[in-house]
Amino acid sequence: MVGCANVFDKHSKALDPCLHFKLHAASLSSHHQGSAGRRHVRVHKPRVLLNMATKKRIAAAASLLTFWRISEIQRRRAAARKRLYLRAIMLLLLSKQEKINVAPSSLLNRHVPVLRVYFEGVNDLSPHFRVSRRTMQRIMSVLREDKNNGWGYDLEILMFMFWLARAASYRVVAASFGVPRSTVHRIIQKVLKKVVRITARVIKLPGPDELAVIGEGFAELAQSREFQLAVGCIDGCHVRIKAPPTNEAPCYFNQKSFYSIQLQAVCNHKGMFVDIFVGYPGSVHDSRILRNSPIYTKSLYPPPGYFLLGDSEYPCLQEPIGILTPYKEPVQNPVQAQYNAEHSRAWSVIERAFGMMTSRWRGIFSKTLEVHYKCAPMVIAACTVLHNICIAEGDLIEVDTEYALHQQDQHLGEKDDIGSRIVARLSASIDIPPPISEHDYVF
Repeated sequence: MVGCANVFDKHSKALDPCLHFKLHAASLSSHHQGSAGRRHVRVHKPRVLLNMATKKRIAAAASLLTFWRISEIQRRRAAARKRLYLRAIMLLLLSKQEKINVAPSSLLNRHVPVLRVYFEGVNDLSPHFRVSRRTMQRIMSVLREDKNNGWGYDLEILMFMFWLARAASYRVVAASFGVPRSTVHRIIQKVLKKVVRITARVIKLPGPDELAVIGEGFAELAQSREFQLAVGCIDGCHVRIKAPPTNEAPCYFNQKSFYSIQLQAVCNHKGMFVDIFVGYPGSVHDSRILRNSPIYTKSLYPPPGYFLLGDSEYPCLQEPIGILTPYKEPVQNPVQAQYNAEHSRAWSVIERAFGMMTSRWRGIFSKTLEVHYKCAPMVIAACTVLHNICIAEGDLIEVDTEYALHQQDQHLGEKDDIGSRIVARLSASIDIPPPISEHDYVF
């Protein structure tokens, strides 16, 4: 048995598994005959050798796995460096070519007919964008920012102006410019917010040194020196919207039998807006909108000693702001008739301002505005901002005769009687939220 154990000690690594099992069994049987220490060595020595071999194999496998991981990391880093080198080469090649201010990831197709009109230098852009080239360049300079990501200033503003001029759906704009429809929606909303943010820069109240010039302008319009203290005209305008899908829909249904949002505006003698207040439902009376507007609640304009010109829908006031309205019909004497004629000549500038704005953006104002009714005030405010930029650049447009006749029909036969005052008190009986604390122009 000892000889057998010696053979096991010398050649344990060369034995096959079956013989190893037999020798191990023989060692266990000798456990009952031999000493305890000797039996312990013969039993556990092969196990120790087997564990050592297993540990070596595990260590070798771990080393191989670590080497593979390091190689994979190095391969990925090399691929990333290769991509960076390729991108740098592409940017270098693109910088040597003529291109507009667009991101490299969104190259512009200049062969689109709408864009070809702009980039070929055509001076008259009104058939597509309703503004001249000079006005378009001014709009781009006002809206330009230091940082821009996306399709570039030119394309974004052109796309927004095309949508505003045509009042087209996002699908039509996407087909006209060759961009995805989702991109059109994102760009239009982005530029719309930019235009609304510059409202305070474009639509602002005149300073004290400008009041005398504005007064002289109104005196010339009225053909009477008595109107040299008039520094503005005030009026309201209904803009059609889709029926809101809420229980507030009846509040937007006006007395002319369509859903609308109201715009209250004050303009100077040139037809430029100096104050706007937009967002109230169509059923609210003009006088109630005035009483809730910041220009009235905060006595912003006109200053004491001056007055605004309003139609018969507004009250004749001296405080908190001065508003001068015509005599109600029929007049009592020739003096009142002469005053009404002079008042009408001066006040008609606000109708011409609305007429130019609605004729320029006829797609927005001549039919139902195809946007969400919560977004409609922003679109209306953007139209007033662009109207002021056009007037400042001398980009005038002929007033649509259909709109002028429509406005005359609306004001025909209006009287300041008890019925109209009751309507003013009871219009929009729901609680209207108070105006915002800042003069942000949009309700």
